[in-house]
Amino acid sequence: MTFTLTRKYDGQYEKVVEFCASFDQMDQNWGMSSLAEMVAKVAQGLRADVEAVARHNAQAVAAQVPELHAARLEEILLISCRANNIVVMDALVAGVQPEAVELSAEALGYIRTLVVSGISLDVVSKAYRVGAYDTVERWAKAVADSFATDPGAVPVAAYGTRFLLTWMDNVLAQMAHEFRIEDERITRERTLRRLADVRLLLSNAPTDLSAVETRLGYRLTGVHRGVVLRAADPGVDLARAARSLFGDAAFLQVPLDGATMWCWGPELIEPESVADVWVGVGRARAGVDGFRATHAEAAEAIRVAELRPEGAVALIDEVAVTALCVVDPHRAREFVATALGALAADTDAARRQRETLQAFLEAGMNSRRAGAELGLHHNTVRYRLAQIDEVLGRPIVDHRLELELALRLHADLGS
Repeated sequence: MTFTLTRKYDGQYEKVVEFCASFDQMDQNWGMSSLAEMVAKVAQGLRADVEAVARHNAQAVAAQVPELHAARLEEILLISCRANNIVVMDALVAGVQPEAVELSAEALGYIRTLVVSGISLDVVSKAYRVGAYDTVERWAKAVADSFATDPGAVPVAAYGTRFLLTWMDNVLAQMAHEFRIEDERITRERTLRRLADVRLLLSNAPTDLSAVETRLGYRLTGVHRGVVLRAADPGVDLARAARSLFGDAAFLQVPLDGATMWCWGPELIEPESVADVWVGVGRARAGVDGFRATHAEAAEAIRVAELRPEGAVALIDEVAVTALCVVDPHRAREFVATALGALAADTDAARRQRETLQAFLEAGMNSRRAGAELGLHHNTVRYRLAQIDEVLGRPIVDHRLELELALRLHADLGS
């Protein structure tokens, strides 16, 4: 039976090595002791020539994975190829199963360098596959050189190939796990450093602004619009929500915890509600002082947003008075209930009365102007105002400021 081991790159299949037997035939025709001895002999030869094998691996990887060359990681690549070949050949000599062979200490040590250099796991996986396939070719050649006329060459070649490919799959799983852990660790470190820099800026502590700008990747001398986002559920992607607010513009985002993110950027695109996220937006402010001021405003606005249904957006320009009043939300709601009484109810009748009262107050307590605004006859307005006086139990004209504030809070906070 003839079969061929191939690999695929750029849509093309390349032959790695061809065998003229089956694994079943190998097990029947060759004792494991003699097979182990022959495997060990080939592995010892490659182990002795590990420098040449590693260089050949590294050259193959560099040719097919240009991302490593661009990141100037050739030295790390060569060291890793050498270490991996030593681990694999020593295991083959000792008869260790491929599932028991772990990543070399050198490869583990360089994972952080790869992550910091921006090398993705996909690139690293491709590099390992290229290196493993190249070692398979070195193994097949070494078997041919050692046992050119010996029929035992086929099972030895097959055993080494199967060992190397199994080792590769196992090591890639280990690499993915370690890579993910290191990526998360570095991300946390960067986030903590950014948060520390931002806290220094907000505290107005003396700091090197140029150095902070470099670390944050954000200009502090421009115009800023501060935004605070808070998720109803810790699983919400706040980074995605922030991008929906700033669009393609460059902006600074600093996660505060799993449910809160601080952002600064240029003027927002049309602020719209974001599912499961409350948004507070400050005014556009310039410079470092503006960086601080707009954040403080956004922090005020988010207090109002959080008193609304999930997904609410509160702009400080629209909710400044309410933000001032809801330092104690319970007291604010009590004030509304006391000032408006039955007018605060969530009914059509109460809503019409609030609209009439709002128009009357905005018209300078002029019933004719209020009627024009509402599209009603002024006598209808007067009739409604008399009803409102009766509901409130006191004249509107004696409590104008209190009623205006209560209506504003009711509009922002709801019934």
